[in-house]
Amino acid sequence: MASSSFPREECFSSVYASNDPSSYAYYDHIYSHLKSTFFASSIHKDSVEIVPPQTFPHTSTDDELALLHIMGLSGFTVSRRINGTVRLLSRDGNGIQAYSTNSGFVMGVHHFNNGIGSVVPQIEGINRTCPIRLVHTMYDTESSQTIALDTFSRVVLENSDRRPGAVFGAWRSAVSIPLAVLTGTRDIPQFSPLSTSTELDDTAQYPLFSRVIPSDAGTARAAVAYFRNRLDVSFLGVLYVNDAYGSAFHQAIREAAAEREEGDQIEVKGYTFSYNENVDFVASEIELAIKQLKESRFRVFFGVFYGEHYDIIMNYAYDYGIVGPEYLWIISDGVHTSYFQNKRYDAGSPLAVASQGIGLLLAGGGHVTVDGSTGYSRFVESYFNQGGDAVNHTNCKRPASNSENDNSLYYVAKPDFFQSKRFDPVAGGAFSFDTAVGIGLAACQLFEEKGTEYFNGKELFNAFVNTEFDGATGRIQIDPKTTSRSAQSAFFVVYNSIGVLDKTGESISIELELTSHTTAVADSESSDVTWVDLPGKAYRYADGSTEPPLTIPPKIGENLNQISLGLQVAVYMMMALIFIFSIGFIVWTYWNRKTRIVRASQPFFLYVICIGTIIMGSAIIPISIDDGIASKEKCSLACMLSP
Repeated sequence: MASSSFPREECFSSVYASNDPSSYAYYDHIYSHLKSTFFASSIHKDSVEIVPPQTFPHTSTDDELALLHIMGLSGFTVSRRINGTVRLLSRDGNGIQAYSTNSGFVMGVHHFNNGIGSVVPQIEGINRTCPIRLVHTMYDTESSQTIALDTFSRVVLENSDRRPGAVFGAWRSAVSIPLAVLTGTRDIPQFSPLSTSTELDDTAQYPLFSRVIPSDAGTARAAVAYFRNRLDVSFLGVLYVNDAYGSAFHQAIREAAAEREEGDQIEVKGYTFSYNENVDFVASEIELAIKQLKESRFRVFFGVFYGEHYDIIMNYAYDYGIVGPEYLWIISDGVHTSYFQNKRYDAGSPLAVASQGIGLLLAGGGHVTVDGSTGYSRFVESYFNQGGDAVNHTNCKRPASNSENDNSLYYVAKPDFFQSKRFDPVAGGAFSFDTAVGIGLAACQLFEEKGTEYFNGKELFNAFVNTEFDGATGRIQIDPKTTSRSAQSAFFVVYNSIGVLDKTGESISIELELTSHTTAVADSESSDVTWVDLPGKAYRYADGSTEPPLTIPPKIGENLNQISLGLQVAVYMMMALIFIFSIGFIVWTYWNRKTRIVRASQPFFLYVICIGTIIMGSAIIPISIDDGIASKEKCSLACMLSP
């Protein structure tokens, strides 16, 4: 199991010696020494650690300061079975995505502690009016429910008198769900930057869980609007992983499609496979789901799965012929944009073909504008302006250990990581930044209301839910009914994958280009979601054109009400029987015309009846003709000949 991950002491000696409270590590250093009882004068009050001023010899204030300890539980790694052996690997392959997400939280804590309002104007100078400072420690859940619950329980039990005041995480919904039950029973609020399952909207089951990212219900509504309004899709195949994230997302897609007005709905068919840390164990399920997608004859697919599933899914999709120019795949945020960084495929290989022209649709941090007016623009500028101090501290904030005691799984950045601008911040970094700022603002609001009484976990949670501010990802508004980010305030984007040949022409790399975003996301009682293209940007499909493929194959979904072959055979047999009996009765009448009873019935009148039934039966011929067997002109003639 993961071991204690308080910041490493070697990361703090030089920082603390600088006597600079504005450094990234200053308050974490104080807290780490409080934990080791180096400083004796600290008092734990509810969710915060009250530290008298003499503990801060380098501050100019005479007031006491309060340290709010946040416990981070994030999935930096994941277990995979390789050649029959289960191994722990970086979740995103190289660890950069996890590092970038974590660095967003580190940056948010630093901005709040030092009253830096370059991204969130609302916290400018807040360090001069609010005595609360944030400190945090980071643990690796290994993307496992068991390890997350064990780590949380152990930390709380070992520190029963000085437990964390809040939990940051987890990233996977399947981990956040059981963790949210446990944190709720301990009166410790939990704030996630990335868990999106709609199940977490249940405030009765998860009373102290909140998030600054919208639930999958909002993303599903945005996705359905994109498919229907931008692509005119009427039939959508959904391939989803059967876990808390995938199942809830699939259900949200179905509900969003059904909520649309009659005649503007989308028929959704879902195909699923089990979640297993060893992807090879579910390969047969994935192949079956792909086969079912093929048999559906749909041409547009939405994928709700994770990066570890991408290669095997797309290989099977290639084998079954449902990738390429005639098809469109759009994938949810389970596959992050960073997944394709440094990815190379052999030119013409199945993955090269399958990856061309796909889309990623997700709740995004935002997009950079030329005038820098958006919160995300300010976030990116501040992110890249960070120096070596930020790099060193973020490196130190990686988990101290994992179940395999392999620290090489955690990315360690070089001093110029931010300023070199080699790696753009991931959306998770922006959501993590807003999470840190939101916790700080909520704590300061409580301090303003309660003074030195401070607060407990429930009060901190309620303050967070009621806090609004302009963050890195836009206007942060939490829906009190679900305690999740309001979909109206969220920002959704579509990235387009473009394969780029290298100079040798032997391999391609995948570049992602932001092409579309939402201008507003509506709740279930208001107007539809509006998508717009970025100026000068157009989605390029698998064939390289900007024209989408046919969204349905011929004949699918078009009910022409044509007469089936079986019905035609049946009615022609009935007509033949009418003719046979009618002619037979004419012959019988003529043969028996001189008999007393036939003469009494008037043979001529009997002949007329039989001829009438023949004419009646022959009417079946024009009635049975439709555009399935005849031209439009012949159908018109048959219609006129019908009685």
